[in-house]
Amino acid sequence: MKKLKIVGIILIVIIVIYTLFVTVELIRFNNNLGVEPLIKTGVIDSYVSTDSNLSKEKMYGIGFTVEYEYFVQREENNNNQINEVISGEFKLFDKIILSAWAK
Repeated sequence: MKKLKIVGIILIVIIVIYTLFVTVELIRFNNNLGVEPLIKTGVIDSYVSTDSNLSKEKMYGIGFTVEYEYFVQREENNNNQINEVISGEFKLFDKIILSAWAK
């Protein structure tokens, strides 16, 4: 019985720590445009179409994803690229939208 209690306490502590981590990431997402997760496990870049200047980027964190849509401007003179964030989504387990915004 004592081992079951210890396992339960450890499980509750892990859940609380993970909840705090996701809350911090959610606050960072809502306050900063285009911010990357503190711990990234993967990134997927995809262009919406070749004609438009829209681009999407999906970044994977631990148990959540952050997806941004950019308007890409290319300077003709010196090959620079300027990305302006248009919208963003923060999803828990890539299914539940916790926050989203658009300009």
